[in-house]
Amino acid sequence: MYQQRLLLILSVPLSASTLSYGQSSEIEPPPTGEERLETMEIKGSRTNRIGESITAGEGEVGQAEISQRPLSRTGEIIEFVPGFIATQHSGSGKANQYFGRGFNLDHGTDFRMSIDGMPINMRSHGHGQGYSDANFIIPEVIESLEYRKGPYYADSGDFSSAGYAKLSTFDRLGHGEALIGGGSYGYGRTLIMDSIGDHQRSFTYAFEAQQYDGPWQGIDENVEKLNGFAKQNFSWGRDHLSISLMAYDNRWNSAEQVPSRAVEAGLINRLAVIDDKVGGETKRNSLAMQWQRQLDQARISFNAYAIDYDLKLINNFTYFIDEANGDQFSQVDSRRVFGANGEWQQNLQIAGVPIQQRFGIEGQVDTDLETGLYRTQEQDIIETQSEHEAQISNLSLYSSTELGLSTDLRSNISYRVDSYDYQVRNLVNQKSASDRVTMGSLKGSFAYRVGEGLESYLAIGQGFHSNDFKGVLATEISDDPEAEDADPIVRSLGYETGLAWSPSSRINLSVGIWQLESDSELIYVGDEGSTEASRASVRRGIEWTTYYRPNTNWTYDLEIAQSDARYSSDPDNEGREVEGHIPLVVSGGVYGNMSNGLLAGLRLRYLGERPLTADGSQRSSATSLVNLRTGYQWGQFRITLDVFNIFDSKDNDIEYYYASRLPGEVEPQDDRHFHPVEPRSVRTHLSYMF
Repeated sequence: MYQQRLLLILSVPLSASTLSYGQSSEIEPPPTGEERLETMEIKGSRTNRIGESITAGEGEVGQAEISQRPLSRTGEIIEFVPGFIATQHSGSGKANQYFGRGFNLDHGTDFRMSIDGMPINMRSHGHGQGYSDANFIIPEVIESLEYRKGPYYADSGDFSSAGYAKLSTFDRLGHGEALIGGGSYGYGRTLIMDSIGDHQRSFTYAFEAQQYDGPWQGIDENVEKLNGFAKQNFSWGRDHLSISLMAYDNRWNSAEQVPSRAVEAGLINRLAVIDDKVGGETKRNSLAMQWQRQLDQARISFNAYAIDYDLKLINNFTYFIDEANGDQFSQVDSRRVFGANGEWQQNLQIAGVPIQQRFGIEGQVDTDLETGLYRTQEQDIIETQSEHEAQISNLSLYSSTELGLSTDLRSNISYRVDSYDYQVRNLVNQKSASDRVTMGSLKGSFAYRVGEGLESYLAIGQGFHSNDFKGVLATEISDDPEAEDADPIVRSLGYETGLAWSPSSRINLSVGIWQLESDSELIYVGDEGSTEASRASVRRGIEWTTYYRPNTNWTYDLEIAQSDARYSSDPDNEGREVEGHIPLVVSGGVYGNMSNGLLAGLRLRYLGERPLTADGSQRSSATSLVNLRTGYQWGQFRITLDVFNIFDSKDNDIEYYYASRLPGEVEPQDDRHFHPVEPRSVRTHLSYMF
């Protein structure tokens, strides 16, 4: 049905790549060495992208901007995407909870993230579909973050209905840095990084160690995080090759959400915990290769990667529904991931019309994949609830054709095909099953320059997310007679129109109006610590972004995203509001970097009230946070002071509504469960640049 609607709408070729007005169709060679560092300084979300974008909801952020903001946790890097928020409802070593475009994205189900061509999202993950743990990333080695919102892009496949973010690391750093930091609640961090060699051959490395206890009562998080990064680069003639290694190891204790009734009754403090024996440990090691060759009117790129990953989580969200043993449970995930992707891009002219053609191929295999769910007591396994082993493979092809119809009008059409193969065995009952599914996605856009510095956009596209193999093959591998199979791939369809205005190099403004239809919603189930497929839904919203730089010293930004998420139908009279979506997100900041070495930044983040139940009878409170960064640089030294939650807000980072049982209660009770924002805290870092 969606395919037919798209074909009716797209009567002329559209495209998902970009061709700038009035520019040569010659593809420029990729910058290297110092040129790449200069690119980092001038490119960003405040840069004029008119003539390049296909929607108002895309941009790029460089290290110069990333370094301005204090990050209390690495996952907050997603907040450089306007309207997106990262929170946490458990320990610091766990993937963040993400929100954006009317989605409670859980840990990443409908927002795709990658770094140096490697996926961050984990499909059919033991804790949640699309699990995106960014803790293995060292923020200082990120050269750029490119974001694109909506399912309108040829190279965006699984998990990208709300959009995607591509992170790229530096090939070569401009200088080395040694950093040491400390702060409130047992925070400590050490970082050393540097590059060796020249533009033709260079080696870059970084090592990070971090510890943190947190402000919680009754538990120390005792975070022990280690990150390593190494990258070798070669450039010769028209070729560029990079090989990178990343290594990450972390273990922690968790301060999980607590029930409101326990705090209101004075049984615990709002910063206390119910179960002090929960936490986790994880590792992720990866090897990646990126190669690119520049031809006269074409470019070839090829990436390959291998990932070794393990995770073990101990959770307890409902406490004592099982009065005898408690409700503590463990989730595990172990896998090896191998993948590759390549793209051919060529510029042509036919009958005087400039054309940019792209062909791409992507493949990935998740093998030795083992997931498990266990009942535990004091972290010891007392019952196996599920154990599975699987192999998931996919092959994807895409084509994008972009036309410069005139000096003011660009059009574009893209098509991609994604094929998935599931092979699964239930280790408890030894039942095996397999499935294969293929889906095509059509995407298109127009971009029209209305006048100097003003451009309008219209886009439409199909997207999707895959579902967990345990749900896809439920009737074949489970012993539950009431089990129902979930769709292997869930279709989405997005529409968007918008404007971008850049009257000068000092100001950039954009506004976008969008709608997204999804065939099935994934909803968080608090008493199971998992997600389950629900009804079809429709989201719509409006986004406004403004970036203003009055001079070389000061920068201002304001981002407002308003959305509404409703189920398409309500057959059981449960209500139509999609649980957990945030109707209003406002963020803004001011940053100064003076010639005398002083630096300062202040940032506000506001999350509006959100429905916790489909009928809207239970709603969360709003959350406001203000963070401050100030510092001074003299010579080769820099000192920064970060103050998080400077007004010591008592708001909540996240809230859920579900049933739990406390000791002494006769029956489980429905209640709000919340994880508070952390109290005011201070961190200071001293850096030496060499």
